[in-house]
Amino acid sequence: MHITFVNHLPIGTASIYRQEGLARHLNSGGRSISFVNRRVSTNKLWKSKDRSRLNELKRFYSLGYPIKHWFEPFEYSILPNTISLIRSTDKNDIIHMNRANPYMSAISVSTQITKKARLVVDMEDWDGIGGYASLASLKLWERWAMDIPERIVPRRADAVLVASELVRRMVLERGVDRERIFYIPNGVDEEIFDYSISGEGIRNYFKIGSDPLIIFMSSFWSFEKWIQKTVLQTMKSVVEEVKNAKLLLVGPGNIEFPLKMSKQLGLDENIVFTGFLPRRLIPECIAAADVALHILQDHPYFRASCPMVIPEYMAMKKAIVATNIGETSRILSEDAGLLIDGSDSEDYTEGVLRLLSNPMLARSMGERAYKRMRDRHSYRVLSLEVMKSYRRALD
Repeated sequence: MHITFVNHLPIGTASIYRQEGLARHLNSGGRSISFVNRRVSTNKLWKSKDRSRLNELKRFYSLGYPIKHWFEPFEYSILPNTISLIRSTDKNDIIHMNRANPYMSAISVSTQITKKARLVVDMEDWDGIGGYASLASLKLWERWAMDIPERIVPRRADAVLVASELVRRMVLERGVDRERIFYIPNGVDEEIFDYSISGEGIRNYFKIGSDPLIIFMSSFWSFEKWIQKTVLQTMKSVVEEVKNAKLLLVGPGNIEFPLKMSKQLGLDENIVFTGFLPRRLIPECIAAADVALHILQDHPYFRASCPMVIPEYMAMKKAIVATNIGETSRILSEDAGLLIDGSDSEDYTEGVLRLLSNPMLARSMGERAYKRMRDRHSYRVLSLEVMKSYRRALD
């Protein structure tokens, strides 16, 4: 069996990490793997001195999988990209496509029809109207461009993967047969996220020392300002009780808003912004932390999502304070984390302080989270479920 993972995003994004985690275990089971994704301009990275992203590219290429890149500009190169995928795909190959992106849908469905390849659509997020398109306030034509493929493409796919119960219900309501739907939440690659990894290097590099450390990992997009504001307000209240507490903000995106707000709140000495980091450093950042914080806005997009960072925290045996909505509630049930109802930063503050002041509670919670991850959210386990979807697609 040959599996081609196709993606409209570049290396270094959560969607690619999901495919990479599945690919590692599918490949070890004897299946051949290849990737097709967006190209990252190494020239631009060199000029901008973005060594973190360059290192991440090197890491991914070193995995040894055949990797092709779409012709650019991607949005205006549907025909040559379709021809390229058709030429590299044989009958009964699996095309594993991330999400029903409008461009990816046109390319992958054309290949499915032309070469009789089997199409597996991975609905890892809700991008259309009501989901990302609404949250990010896209233009009307952009909303429909995101929405229409999500309504059509899963119906003609040979199998559909869903990362949340809400997305499962959505695709069912849109006419996908129940037996073609497979629940595959986001997971974690245990070979990368090993709880024995030390965080001392991160603490030393950022001069944190032995101070209490909270970690918050995200992509700092402008449409998530409410989340960023709540995180910083929570930290402000934590610092009022624990003066030397630090917050490690990890992830790419625009940090102009959180940077400005942290100064307004007088948190300059308590917050460390890392920006984008290569994959190999993420476990070290988590290992350095005492408590992991994950705040979500109560919006359909977040209720439909399955945060990748949660299983990563669990793999590192961290105590987690998180919003009690959507898949986060499911993942951290049975005391695998401290789930917070409502949107008041004071509630999150209380949870963080409770865990910082009770290391034994934090440790036992981290152990429960780790066990739950091993049973349900390791890509070792999830890859077996994905194989069931491939067999269904090939029937």
